[in-house]
Amino acid sequence: MEEKYLKKIIKPLIPKYLSAIFLGLLLNLLIVGSSFIFKFLLDDVVPSRDMSTLTIFVIGYFSFYVFKNVVSFLKEFLFSKYGYKILYDIRSNVFSCITSKFSFTSFSSEKQGYIITLFRDWVTSISWFLSNILLSTITEGILLIIGLIVLFVTDIKIFLITLMTLPLYGIIYLCFNSKIRKNRMDMMDKDVEVIQNLKDSLDSIKEVRILNTEDKFIDKYNVSQNEFNEKALKYVITTGTYDSLANIISVLGNIVILYYGSIEVFSGNMTIGTLVVLNSIVALLYTPIERIVNFNRLLQVFKIELAKINKFLEDNISKDSVKENKDYLGSINNENKNILLQLQSVSFSYSNLKVLENINLDIEKGTSYSIVGENGCGKSTIINLVTGLLNPNKGNVFFNGVNIHEDLYSFRKQIGYVAQDTFLLNDSILNNIIFGRSEKSKEHIENLLNICEVDNFMKLNSFDLNSVIGEKGNKLSGGQKQKVALCRALYNIPKLLIIDEGTSNIDSDSERRIFKNIKAAFPELSIILISHRLSTVKLVDNVFVLKNCEIAEEGNREELYNKDSELNRIFSSHV
Repeated sequence: MEEKYLKKIIKPLIPKYLSAIFLGLLLNLLIVGSSFIFKFLLDDVVPSRDMSTLTIFVIGYFSFYVFKNVVSFLKEFLFSKYGYKILYDIRSNVFSCITSKFSFTSFSSEKQGYIITLFRDWVTSISWFLSNILLSTITEGILLIIGLIVLFVTDIKIFLITLMTLPLYGIIYLCFNSKIRKNRMDMMDKDVEVIQNLKDSLDSIKEVRILNTEDKFIDKYNVSQNEFNEKALKYVITTGTYDSLANIISVLGNIVILYYGSIEVFSGNMTIGTLVVLNSIVALLYTPIERIVNFNRLLQVFKIELAKINKFLEDNISKDSVKENKDYLGSINNENKNILLQLQSVSFSYSNLKVLENINLDIEKGTSYSIVGENGCGKSTIINLVTGLLNPNKGNVFFNGVNIHEDLYSFRKQIGYVAQDTFLLNDSILNNIIFGRSEKSKEHIENLLNICEVDNFMKLNSFDLNSVIGEKGNKLSGGQKQKVALCRALYNIPKLLIIDEGTSNIDSDSERRIFKNIKAAFPELSIILISHRLSTVKLVDNVFVLKNCEIAEEGNREELYNKDSELNRIFSSHV
């Protein structure tokens, strides 16, 4: 979110900003005007003892007050309206960037607290600065110039007294600027830690309860919250001292002016009404002076938050390193037209940890495959490479002869995916199946419910398609969640179905029936399956066995299982 982007957001609002600035300026001028009204009351109405004049004054003052409050309401409305518009634009831009441009590895648990804090606090603070603070400062700046001109014309001595206090504001700014910046950054970092600890505790609440570790998690949270409180208190003390000194300077200026003005009244050179007006103008001028000085502090906060957001986005946006891969190929001549998906000499490492080395495998149309291996052998990494969530360090992944990274969007429209940890929305069964895509016919959805045996548990629980299934689908069992996820994966009638332990909670008999239903309904569908259950692996046609970062063996499932093979050894060790 660069400064040029912020300018792009603000530029269309400038004409509307002018109306808000005008109202803010008008409101301040009306406040000044109220001082002149009181001057008229003190210098003319009261000495005259004329009741008719007093009555007219009261009616006029009431009308003036009503008008001032209407202007105040309109000003606050416009400031808020433009503030929320900026908030929407910035949040929408950041959310779009995170959702569509972040690398898959960016969504690790430790970064989610950062993202939440970014949205909850920093983006809101930036939008507030660009609307309310910036507009108010511009308004106050214009008012300050007008007020100084009025003072200069009215009383040069009071004008000079007011100017003499300005260097004092500059001194306190120089003394506190760096401290405020550092304390703010420390507080923001600790706030991220607090949110992350809260999120970790909520995400693992089941394990926390069962393992009796509530006290440990509570202590960890309390420590981070206490550290945040200390940093926040330090920030409050620094900014509070800064603001208090600015207020003292303002009061000092007012006292000097009251002292000088009173002497002028004693000597008959000034009326009480004039003193009230001049004091009101000076008091009103010190408010914008304080706000302009305070603007510098808020500007530092704005720069810190903007820099943190920019750095976070820059560090996590996918650089799409695939096309920098020296082995990258956009497309190939696929001689075997029956091959749907092909991994060609694919290697992948996490930092310095080698996970896959020179993987070659072909997925044929209408055929099912299982990828088998011990924990940590790279099965899920292959799935992440096949779906385009990760980029290979070497080699290529082709779909119908075209590198999947040529057009990931189009490629992903042709695949279905089911994970072990199924994520379901706190929404209806229907919306969990559609999942934001265009709606298809009722017959198509009912067919999917039947294929995946979702209709069975819907009848059993008196559910319909509009039944809301709770936060993360907590009204459903683990197996029922996975059946809904299978419907979601098949919704767009994919050419490739990928199941990463996505049937682990479904009983073997139901799993076998569902697999049979899927193959019958989608005969051209290719399936890649990861499972540690032998009963699940028996459902596929062919098997790839991973060992030591490579494919140790591959072939027909029955042939491999019925001979001395790595596949046989793996499942024998599980018995």
